[in-house]
Amino acid sequence: MLLLTRVPLYIAIAADHPLTQQRNVEWSDVAMMPFMVSAAAPGPTIHDYIIRRVSDFAHKVRITVHRVRREGLMNLEGLGLGISLVCEQWCGVRYPNVVFIPLKKNCKAETIPFSLTWRPKNDNPALRRFLSLAREVAKADATSSGPS
Repeated sequence: MLLLTRVPLYIAIAADHPLTQQRNVEWSDVAMMPFMVSAAAPGPTIHDYIIRRVSDFAHKVRITVHRVRREGLMNLEGLGLGISLVCEQWCGVRYPNVVFIPLKKNCKAETIPFSLTWRPKNDNPALRRFLSLAREVAKADATSSGPS
């Protein structure tokens, strides 16, 4: 396994929600809100992640699973039907009536790891070249982001 990078998490929420007035939100701000996830990947992983984080607040989390892809989920959020957890890369796309707010934990950016996993016995030359490039990118990312 190779850790490539850690990316910040955001809350996707309807633009007319009161939380959009804040520059960022903590888990305690959203623990009681209804979350929405997709039934398709990475929805189940996001579902489990939300449960782990919200359980820290001794709340029973409300998560609705929808059989839609990302665009469908963003449309439901724009209608104010709930919020969703997204990584930073999703924030580059504009969705009607949806705002992305940085998520914090203990006043620090909440991040998730992005990793590569492969079988050690796989000796494919293309895989070796790809892993070599990935190691260079991960090293450059670690250098540019400084000590964590």
